[in-house]
Order: sequence, then structure tokens, then C-alpha cells
Amino acid sequence: MSTVGTAIRDILTSDATLSGIVGTRVFPNTVPAKTVFPFAVYTIIRTSPTNDKDGVSPLDEVMVQLDFYNKNYASNKEAATRARELLDRYRNLQYSSTLAIDKAIFDNEIDGEFDEEIGVYWTSQDYRFRINRTAIGAVRFSQTFTGQA
Repeated sequence: MSTVGTAIRDILTSDATLSGIVGTRVFPNTVPAKTVFPFAVYTIIRTSPTNDKDGVSPLDEVMVQLDFYNKNYASNKEAATRARELLDRYRNLQYSSTLAIDKAIFDNEIDGEFDEEIGVYWTSQDYRFRINRTAIGAVRFSQTFTGQA
């Protein structure tokens, strides 16, 4: 089953420019031991449904944090810039059989402090992904409510 995280990983690693920097080292939540720099980590911060009286939320907003780590500052900024070019305003109404991305919106970017102990630069980005659940088979009630038992 495709998820927003899977989509992010696929989009980033299939781009020649970005994969030239981080390769396929794009991970969910944490990094495997002994992973070499540079790499990226994505974290699903929260999923907010759209309230709907007729059934399951037809549209979810998924907040994602995307972090880049690199021993070279310029290369780290290049990776972050390219990720934004790829993801900001991204649309794919049928990304896969289980994921429809209505829109991705870039929200924020910050540079973390240089970690002198391991010699690594860090850049963090936030995105909002709007997921259209009706396009992927969300349950919808078709019976009109009449107020009668």
C-alpha cells in the first residue's frame, strides 16, 4: 500500500539531481545504524481529517517534516532546494491505486545548528499534503438521512 512517505521517497529518489546528492538514502523517521552522509529523513507529523457527516473523511491533510543531513553545507542546501522544487505544489490525483495526492504545499524551512561533534549540517522542511481519499475508495454513505427510525 502506498503512503505519503512512500510517495515522498519515490519522488526524491527518482530525481537525478537529488539522488546524485543523497542516493537512495531517504528514510522514514530514523536512520539505520552506520548510514553514511548525506541522507534525508521524513516524518509524518500528523494527519488531520476533514469532518464529514456522510462517512469517512474524504480529504485528509498530512503534515510531513523532511530533514536533510550532510557534511557539506552547499550540498545540503542544494538537496533541500531541489526537494522543494519537486514537492511544492506537487499534484498526482492517482499516484497509485491506494494514494491520490490532491496537492502538496511547502510550509516552512529552517537550518539547524552545525553539529561540530560529527561535522554535519541540517536543514528541515515542512509540507502539507492533501490526500483525496474518495479517489482511493473511501467509504461513503449513499443513503440520505431522513431523521426517521
